[in-house]
Amino acid sequence: MSWNPTLDPHCPEIGNLNAIETIIIPRSRDLGGFEHHGRQDLPLLDGEGKSVRLIIGNAWGETAPVRTFSEMFYADVLLERGASIPLPENHEDRGVYVTSGSINVAGQDFAAGQMMVFRPGDKIEAAKVAWAAGDWAHGRFQLPPDDNDEFIPLPEA
Repeated sequence: MSWNPTLDPHCPEIGNLNAIETIIIPRSRDLGGFEHHGRQDLPLLDGEGKSVRLIIGNAWGETAPVRTFSEMFYADVLLERGASIPLPENHEDRGVYVTSGSINVAGQDFAAGQMMVFRPGDKIEAAKVAWAAGDWAHGRFQLPPDDNDEFIPLPEA
């Protein structure tokens, strides 16, 4: 059974809906039931151009209330342009999945839909890609309404 909020007459128009569902099943352990924690129960680190909601595990000095059976962390991170965040070094396996926009890791840009997995011990800092000349050249820069008659190239730096 699926639910489509755009077809539900009781649901206000919400625009695009993006979601990632994560199910963690420990090997040879009793799950002991289903856990649900509301957004208000999850640690939020907010400031310096970043908003980090820790969903599972421990990172950045915080611990989420979700029960885990091994060391891990899982977070929803929103970065403003130019902001960055170091990935915790106290976890052996670390990865990043970009859901929207793009980030820069070690001088390489990664766009929405890409995933990176890092080796243990790598010092990693993810940064929201600052506005780039490519955004202008490829029309990804929002112009004022009715101001699309003339294209002015970006001056060389």
